[in-house]
Amino acid sequence: MPIRQFPSAAPDLGRLDSVDPLSAMLTGLSMAKDSVTGLGVPGLEAAFGGLNVKDNNDALVSFIETVKHFSDTIVSPLVTIATESNQPITPELHERLQTLARNLNILIKNTERLLARGSLVKFFMNQDDAGTIAQFNKDLDRLLQAFMLKGAILTEVAVVQGHQKLERGLEAVTNEIRRTEAANIDTQEKQMSMAQLQLLRDLPRAQARYDSQSRSADRGCFEGTRTNILRDINNWINNKDPKTPPIFWLCGLAGIGKSTIAHTIAAEEDERHRLGASFFFCRDQAERRDPSLVFPSIAYQLSLVDPELKKLLAEALEKDPDVGMAVMRKQFRKLITEPLIAWNKSERTIVVVMDALDECSPESGAEEILVRWASELRKIPVPLKLLITSRPELHIRSTFQSQSLRLTSQPYILHDIEKSVVQDDIERFLRYRLVEIAEDHDMPTPWPTERELKELVRRADILFIFAATAIKFIASGRRRDPQARLDLLLNEETGNRGSTYREVDALYTQVLWQAIRQYEEEEDVENTQQVLRAVLEAIVILQDTLSTKSLAALLSLELQIVQQALMHLHSVLVVPESPEDPVRTIHPSFPEFLIHPSRCPDPRFRIDAEESHTRLAEICISALVGLKHDPCGVGDPWLHNRQIPNLESRLQVALPQHIRYSCRHFASHLLRASSKSKALLQFVEQFCDKHLLVWIETLSLLDELPSAIKSLRIVRDWYKTTASPNQKVIELLNDAQRVVLRSAEEIGERSGYLYVTALPFSPPCALKTHYAAALPPDYLLRGQPSRWDPCYFTLETCATLGPLAYSYQGDRMVVGDSHSAVRIFNSLTGREMDTLWGHQAEVLSVAFSQDGHRVASVDSDSTGIIWDTTTGSKLATLEGHAASIKFVVFTPDDNTVVTASEDGTLRTWDSSTGKALACRSSRSHAIRAGALSNDGYTVATLANAAIGIWNLRDNDSAKMMNTQSEKYTAVAFLHDNVRLVSGCSSKVVQLWDYQTKTLLQSFGVNCAVNSIAISRSGAVMALPRDKGGLQLWDTNTWSAVGMLKGPSNAVQFLSFSPDGSTLASAMDDGTIRLWDSSNVDSDAHAPAHADTNPSYSYLTAAANGSYAVGLAGDDRFSCRSLKLWDLRTPNSPRTASFVEPACSVVCSSDGSKFALMHICGSQDNPLRLLSVWDSASLRQLFEWTGRGVGSSDREGGTVFSHSGTLLASSFLLDRNTPHGSLRVSVWSTKTYTRQAEFTIQMDYISNLAFSPDDARLFYSSESKYGVWDLSSHRHLVTGEQPWGFNSKRAPPEARPLIMPPWGRDLAHNIKGSDYITVAEFWGTGDDIIDRTADLQNHPAFLFIEGDEIWEHPGGSKDSIGRSESRRNVEDPGRFLCWLPRTWLPNPQQSQMVWTGSHLILVVDESDDICVLDIESLRKAKPQSRPRPTTANPRSRPRP
Repeated sequence: MPIRQFPSAAPDLGRLDSVDPLSAMLTGLSMAKDSVTGLGVPGLEAAFGGLNVKDNNDALVSFIETVKHFSDTIVSPLVTIATESNQPITPELHERLQTLARNLNILIKNTERLLARGSLVKFFMNQDDAGTIAQFNKDLDRLLQAFMLKGAILTEVAVVQGHQKLERGLEAVTNEIRRTEAANIDTQEKQMSMAQLQLLRDLPRAQARYDSQSRSADRGCFEGTRTNILRDINNWINNKDPKTPPIFWLCGLAGIGKSTIAHTIAAEEDERHRLGASFFFCRDQAERRDPSLVFPSIAYQLSLVDPELKKLLAEALEKDPDVGMAVMRKQFRKLITEPLIAWNKSERTIVVVMDALDECSPESGAEEILVRWASELRKIPVPLKLLITSRPELHIRSTFQSQSLRLTSQPYILHDIEKSVVQDDIERFLRYRLVEIAEDHDMPTPWPTERELKELVRRADILFIFAATAIKFIASGRRRDPQARLDLLLNEETGNRGSTYREVDALYTQVLWQAIRQYEEEEDVENTQQVLRAVLEAIVILQDTLSTKSLAALLSLELQIVQQALMHLHSVLVVPESPEDPVRTIHPSFPEFLIHPSRCPDPRFRIDAEESHTRLAEICISALVGLKHDPCGVGDPWLHNRQIPNLESRLQVALPQHIRYSCRHFASHLLRASSKSKALLQFVEQFCDKHLLVWIETLSLLDELPSAIKSLRIVRDWYKTTASPNQKVIELLNDAQRVVLRSAEEIGERSGYLYVTALPFSPPCALKTHYAAALPPDYLLRGQPSRWDPCYFTLETCATLGPLAYSYQGDRMVVGDSHSAVRIFNSLTGREMDTLWGHQAEVLSVAFSQDGHRVASVDSDSTGIIWDTTTGSKLATLEGHAASIKFVVFTPDDNTVVTASEDGTLRTWDSSTGKALACRSSRSHAIRAGALSNDGYTVATLANAAIGIWNLRDNDSAKMMNTQSEKYTAVAFLHDNVRLVSGCSSKVVQLWDYQTKTLLQSFGVNCAVNSIAISRSGAVMALPRDKGGLQLWDTNTWSAVGMLKGPSNAVQFLSFSPDGSTLASAMDDGTIRLWDSSNVDSDAHAPAHADTNPSYSYLTAAANGSYAVGLAGDDRFSCRSLKLWDLRTPNSPRTASFVEPACSVVCSSDGSKFALMHICGSQDNPLRLLSVWDSASLRQLFEWTGRGVGSSDREGGTVFSHSGTLLASSFLLDRNTPHGSLRVSVWSTKTYTRQAEFTIQMDYISNLAFSPDDARLFYSSESKYGVWDLSSHRHLVTGEQPWGFNSKRAPPEARPLIMPPWGRDLAHNIKGSDYITVAEFWGTGDDIIDRTADLQNHPAFLFIEGDEIWEHPGGSKDSIGRSESRRNVEDPGRFLCWLPRTWLPNPQQSQMVWTGSHLILVVDESDDICVLDIESLRKAKPQSRPRPTTANPRSRPRP
């Protein structure tokens, strides 16, 4: 009932003038409190302390007095204070006091008016007055209650406003602090170089933060749930005790809510500014399941914690820009451990969250991640806490049970929490969400019933994913009938009663049923349901997520159709509103349900993995039909990828996401596809026939070329398993793999390299022939190898290599070296995967376990180690031998390790614990090598002249075989478990029956046999060859079937790959070579030196390009043979030999003749011999010997005139004079008579040249020059160079520039006279050093930078500049072409010559020459282009 309003009257406040305002206010407030407490109508009588109202009249008098007293002593003074004083009273309180005073005066006046009536009226109105008096009491009570209630409300409002002001103040302070920090960060980042910032931006990383866009649908825990576990995790984070484990492992079943807990912790710690990094794995997204991206991603996020830490990370990347692609051990050390140790300034705890570790693929990656954290965390001085969540998968449980992780981790098993606690949280979540659904759908309350809610909770059991999916399902019906959907769930029968996920499986089944039922009204129901299944199948099987738009494009469906298919799957899929965002499953349990027949028995929903991968392989390969050459429309195949303008935006247009997905992943689907599919077979053949090259080109542009090597191997191996493989297709795939392997780095950087260099420089092959139309006009006139090099890959190391072994899976190799390291390589790409350090001496033998998870290695210090190949950690140390251990191997069951030592013992060990099992003695025979039989029961060991046979089933000593005193160096078992082969240093191989100890056969080979390899099939034996290469033998016929030609380096150890296709050899030059065992030369008995590659000490060619001549020898003063190539024909070169070694050769301009300068005589009496040869007949025409004189050591001492009728040569007369004495002779090439001769005071001539009219002869050295007139027989000009050079040889790192033949282009004006000068240039790094006097308008020249050939057009001397970078030259010249790395000339030898139109090079590690048509390159190439920075290719591993 509202308070009645009365006419207002001004109160009399005059009596309170002397009252202290503050005291009166405080007293008034106290009295007001007492009055309110005592008001008794109800309660007013208590306020008056015992007033006894006997009748209405007395009651009125008493009421008036009480109200006046209250008003005069409390209310009025407070009004005065509020109006006149400076006391802190709010306007709201002032208004309330005035209203109370006004209403009290009205109430007093009404009471006085009632009291002033006459007695008769009072008598007759007695009963009414009693009610009126009661009403007055009520009015007074309501006045006071209204006053206090409004005060309480205003007080609360004031408090809220105060809080808001305080928060705004704090926010302002926080923002100011952040602005200051941002300014500091900006200042510090400005101090970082642009290169450093770019290195940080380029660090490979995944979009896997807890709040990343890829997780847009993921949320934290529902409010009020998971309180216990969240409290426990927060207590662990806040615990400063150094004994607290730094790792918290939250383990639980699928769907139990691990990710929501991790998300909650990450979000809370982010709010507290303690989150250092987060990585949320997801098996549906390639980058979020890739273990190699984990540590770079975490390192990048950690760098954002502090600018100084960011700078430290940038400096680490400066030192090693590729560390983001290194092995995980190195990644962690360089990107996380070392920067954090150097930083060491954080006082607050830094939290790292890693969710769903079980979704990391491969499993070994998850194990490696755990081991890295366990081994490195204690080294980091920063307080770091790591929260990890995962399912209880075996590989993760086993790793957490290792000693290092037991000591550093705190496990929390989520599914072991009391069921009632979890179900309470689930019920709270369901109740809240169902109320929301009821409100959204105007459901009658209460809904659902308590029974229905309890049944949902029962079905959810402890799995939050059931509750979350059920809510989505109930709320997502088309007809907006939540009750109907709830009934479907509650009435659904659950099968597979023994399964933990039976209720979830039933729920998923119901979701799919309802999705199908939604299409019952469609006209083409069957087709619509097929679309639904196709879309669902693709989402589940895809190797990476795709957007709705890309998914539609991949499946060749309209976007609207795909969106409609996904419309009713929001319960199980994340379906974003934007068609550009990826579609993915909400939880991994859904695809697991669809793929497992036991969980999804309904064939309409169940996905057969092989059939689905087959369909997707077909779809992906058909999508590749859209690939085209030069997709970015650049039009210049000679550009580096990084030089293509706006490359990324061009790729966005040219290569949509579904095409990119197909390029990357079609082989992954093919690997799991059926080889019986005829349709897929046709797709693969079409791909090889039309799109193989453009696919490789596309991967290069996408910066993903390394995946091509693995994909090509997968396609080839799959194709071979089909019913009728086409040999041509296999050849195309093999050739493509060889091309990519040989030029992987170059093609990866320059997509056009594939067409303009890699294939033109390849041998004739199926790929080159088939795709000839895609290649440029042939500018390589000569030099293509006749066949693929049998050695298809070379890995360079910095140590002397020991033994090597393949893993039984064939994907890895392990090798020991002299630096005490055990190295593991990817056998497909050659990438070093890990280096294991732990030995203190040279590693002498290594072995893989059968499962590939372990490696055993032994050293010369009598120590053995068993390693975990996943983590790189030691599992056990084998100690007990007294001398070097020469042999180690795992038995076939992987339970035992066998070792043999120079101490004459053979020991067996438990491979898990390293515990010694048995020790057998060979009676003082020092063991030097060993082998294990195929059945794992017999070991053969070698001593100097003895073969010991050991039976591992007993503890007997070795039984020694009669060996006829041969010195044995190698041994291997055949696969029949009866025979073995031994090799001897005396170049003998012996075949034994080791059971009867009988020598069956003995045959000679061409080198000492220090290693023997038997293929896994047992059909082929490999042996080293003398001076390089390998020889292969048929073990059925024991005849040599061929050889693998290679360089002259000695082979130390051999090992076959499991499939026998590849043979690995460790060489004495520290390289590992991988050989194609099928690429054999059938001339197995060729002389050992037949395939050794001569070293060409000098190469020259005729100016007209007719002939080229090369001197062959180990160095330029030991050449006793030559080869002459007729460049006008493809014929093989002709050869000639001579007794006296030649030091130089020169051709006449027309190529009809060439001259040799020989060194002969003795050291005390050196002689110089000049010979002239006819090029056509290769017949010697003239010979002259200068007796009693020395010889020049510079090739510039012999030259033909331009007409070819004169020949000039120089030789040293006297070494003992201060400057030396040289004689120059000029001969007629018609009569071979001496035409002129003069002596000069020089100790050598670097350049000798005729003038164009043959009338003058120019000579120069580094310090002097002169011109001799042949008609007057006198010097026209002599002088000294304006600068001198003491060195007679170029620096070791110099690469010579290539000058054209001496012709009219070399005519220069020296001091106004028509004389000849010759320029000699050497390029050292980025510099050009000009050694020429008075050089004006120098001619064009070629130079090689990295693997690029450039032509400089010429210009003034100043345009080059001495010792200045070529990149600063005003005219950078014309880029001509790239050279394969193995074709680069040796900078220490004159192995290249330019005829003006042709460039002739000696092919590295070959006995042939390469001839490039420079003129055709000039016509095909643009005038100039920017010169990119190119590393020296010789420093890279050379395939």
